[in-house]
Amino acid sequence: MSEVECFHMFRFFDRDNDGLLDFEDFLQLCLPVLDASLRAKASQRMNYEVCTDDRLQHNVEFELSRLLEKEIHFHIKVEIEKKELEQCDDFNTVAVFSNIDTLNYGYLDFDQFKNFYHKFKSEILKEDINAIIRRMSNSTDSKITFREFSLGITPELNGLSTETVGVDFNVD
Repeated sequence: MSEVECFHMFRFFDRDNDGLLDFEDFLQLCLPVLDASLRAKASQRMNYEVCTDDRLQHNVEFELSRLLEKEIHFHIKVEIEKKELEQCDDFNTVAVFSNIDTLNYGYLDFDQFKNFYHKFKSEILKEDINAIIRRMSNSTDSKITFREFSLGITPELNGLSTETVGVDFNVD
């Protein structure tokens, strides 16, 4: 995993493009958007002061590092798939969005993704749909606008190593 790949993953979650992950960005990275109870439980824990030279408990540091590593590897795989999709001659962002937004809401939500996948008899887990929404939606309303969708399926990584394609990362 390269520094460039880490940078792009962090930039993806930096919603205000200030070069920093604020607390909301960090929550977006670490917590599922549609699990309100888990988000509340994690974000409403008692706060305590941490000095710059203090460390987290070993198990917390370890699990956080695993989460970040998984997120970076996932980000890389998604970028590779976006590049492959973009190279398809018959690919059209508007047509894909419209195909998922069958009721013409002007946005995509959980039920529309579920219906889209079931239409093709593809098995998809609730967690997978939540992951799509978490990565594409810039807000906590769990709705993906056309702009968010378009940005979400447009490749953004320049200089992505093709060696990364062969990386097999255990996400369990």
